[in-house]
Amino acid sequence: MTANVAQQFRDLSQSKQQTLREQGYVNVPLEFSSSEPMTGHAGAVMVSNYYMASGLAKLLDENVSLDYHGWRYSKDQLMHQLIQMCACGVGCVDRAEQMQGDPVFRHARGMDNDSCAQNLRRFQQRLAEADGAKDLQDTLTAYGSDLVPVSDTLRFVMDLSTQQSWGHQEGVKSGRLGDGRFRNCCSWLVGGEATTQQVLTADFYPGGANGRPLFSEHVDRLMQAARQISGSREVLVEVRCDGGFFSWDNVDHVKNMDHVQYLMPMDMQPGTLNRVQGLSYEPSRLAEIAAREGRKLTHTEKTKKIHYEYAEFIYTSKSSNRTDDRVVVRRRPKPSVDEPQKLLFWNPKYEFSAMTTNHPGTPEEAWLAYDKGGIVEQIIENGKQGCGWAWFAANSFEVNRVSFLLKVLAQNLLRGLQQQVLDRCCSRLQIDTLIRDVIQIPARLVRRGRGWVMKAFCDHPMARVLRRAQLEVLTLALPDPG
Repeated sequence: MTANVAQQFRDLSQSKQQTLREQGYVNVPLEFSSSEPMTGHAGAVMVSNYYMASGLAKLLDENVSLDYHGWRYSKDQLMHQLIQMCACGVGCVDRAEQMQGDPVFRHARGMDNDSCAQNLRRFQQRLAEADGAKDLQDTLTAYGSDLVPVSDTLRFVMDLSTQQSWGHQEGVKSGRLGDGRFRNCCSWLVGGEATTQQVLTADFYPGGANGRPLFSEHVDRLMQAARQISGSREVLVEVRCDGGFFSWDNVDHVKNMDHVQYLMPMDMQPGTLNRVQGLSYEPSRLAEIAAREGRKLTHTEKTKKIHYEYAEFIYTSKSSNRTDDRVVVRRRPKPSVDEPQKLLFWNPKYEFSAMTTNHPGTPEEAWLAYDKGGIVEQIIENGKQGCGWAWFAANSFEVNRVSFLLKVLAQNLLRGLQQQVLDRCCSRLQIDTLIRDVIQIPARLVRRGRGWVMKAFCDHPMARVLRRAQLEVLTLALPDPG
């Protein structure tokens, strides 16, 4: 049929061919003569091998206590398939048929067939009924800690995010989204290490969850991860969290920990606003700090941060007997002071922000340290765009919770792949870009002897990266000679 289409075009008169070309018709017919299977995920084998070599498969086998005996697939095989789906950009269980039509996925795991979407949903339901979320949280902390290198300072970041629900899932309640609207939603809390972007603690919550009562549990998990990362060494741990976690009980909880430096914005109540308006502020010394560090000011620093002014005070309260909490404040002139002010106690000339901290530096240095922790928003955005965090797996809340934690593990897997295997040029790619440019590369699956070989385009921009990455994964998978 294809040959007939090409020949039919050539049999047309020159005038008709010219007319079709002028209309935009191109005579490049599609042929189906190749008998070898094709794949759109040439990097899926590398992801699967790294899943084994990095120790994630072993940790899941040790931590997940579910006693599952499928008639065709084991617990390990189904978890491997679920995490590989998310790591390759197929984050929705209903899209499992894409893997069944792509031969490289099952060849990567040594399987004759992939499990269908119905069986994967049933497995996640069984995992949720066996308290699998707790097991996956333990796996997440252990796996992320193994991928964070030891250093003298560990910077942990935490954030609570909401995701709008479009269906009828359990646990959906009305909550405020990031744009200020109230919609039916669920929430997730994420805490990770800022440099490697490894998530060390995460959980899924109904509705628009309140971060204050959740803070201590996740900070304790971060401290557990810090002990595992550092071993017997004493390292400084910096914990940066948003204002949604602020309460004096949470401040006391983290302040009583050894070698912990916290940065926690405060709620701007009327009493606090009256206090900060009477302080003596100093102008920003950002230009001096940048010159001392040997760098130039960024665009954001030139247009925004250079206009901040800073001050500090010691918070005191007779009702709670608080006398030693340091509060650093920054203010910035408002762009316009002509707009009517709804709050009478608000100074119309400035915008204020206050933060309680035990940071040893100046107020400006404390705020600059806080701004560096904005990487947690990037972690969440990567999870949503690359690994399908925003997709709900089922109507059951616990199944959605298990599915979310599996997707977080998939993101940690990809971040570890970037740091340990890929070239430096790919080490800071966004997750969705990594999947699109490195993993989702077309290739042809060809028989060679008794095995299979994938043939990809030799001049592909990532050909050199993939060739080197295969060797790195093989080296990582080899047993330690010691």
